[in-house]
Amino acid sequence: MTEDYYSLLGVNKTATKDEIKAAFRKLAMKYHPDKNSGDKAAEEKFKKINEAYAVLSNDEKRKQYDMFGAEGFSKRYTQEDIFRGFDFNGIFKEFGFGNMFGGDIFSGMFGGGQKKRRSSRGSNPFNFETNFGNQGGFNGHPGGFGNGPSGPSGSSPQVAETDLHISLEDAVMGIKKRVSIDTGGGAETIEITIPRGIESGKKLRLKGKGTLDPYTQQRGDLFCKIIIDPHRIFTLKGNDLIVDVEVKLTDMILGGKVRITTIDNQEIELKVPPHSKNNSMLRVKGKGMPGLKDKPDGNLLIRLQAKLPTTLDENQEQLFRQLADTGI
Repeated sequence: MTEDYYSLLGVNKTATKDEIKAAFRKLAMKYHPDKNSGDKAAEEKFKKINEAYAVLSNDEKRKQYDMFGAEGFSKRYTQEDIFRGFDFNGIFKEFGFGNMFGGDIFSGMFGGGQKKRRSSRGSNPFNFETNFGNQGGFNGHPGGFGNGPSGPSGSSPQVAETDLHISLEDAVMGIKKRVSIDTGGGAETIEITIPRGIESGKKLRLKGKGTLDPYTQQRGDLFCKIIIDPHRIFTLKGNDLIVDVEVKLTDMILGGKVRITTIDNQEIELKVPPHSKNNSMLRVKGKGMPGLKDKPDGNLLIRLQAKLPTTLDENQEQLFRQLADTGI
């Protein structure tokens, strides 16, 4: 089970940023690898409190964490997402870790890929890649992950990622959505065009709408990961839309008609063939999810479900008894 970040830092959910920072500083000093050489439990605790602080010190990530809870947040954010934009170097220097433990604590512990830090206490196996997921190390400027050059002169604009939840109707018909993002220099409202037929999990790239690089003063790109929320009536399977429709028992046996409303609010009438089986499908071609690029449009599948009577009057019961006598 995913641990609660507030509990890890020992603060309440209503804690201020200053309270969260103070709690993190106290725990970071306690569990710092230089003070717990060779203690694997302390290293793991140090990793967890850094992860908790990376989320709770960021307004947008904290908002998402409070909204979805620990389990829901862990399904939406990878380790790379959590630590993207988190200025380890600045945090440790602000807390005075570099002077207290000798040298540049961040570059020694986390930088240089597989390099490990040596202190006056000897070999310290704690390093960034093994403890925070194989993300390629930290490259010398705040929040930077990847393989770019280090330092102000070689910094490249930082990218940002966010989840964007849309309805199934939005995905089918396309829409323009206005969202508020944290650029690192303040909140900004931008308009995003969602194309018809967008698939869940796809990422939309918005050039120059990512995080502000403090060195170059340039902004990277923003990637919006599309998440299509479940619909109360329609189910999306591949490019097809499936809807369950109850049909009278007599219509299932003798044939009849059924009316449905499509996801784009069109009324259509369909014939129910005689002797239809329960859960059999009717297909309306091209009325599913629109196909992107060269993909064909999906279909609308109507799943027929026999509506069985819950009560019978005397005449209906007599008719069923007569049917039963015939062997049906």
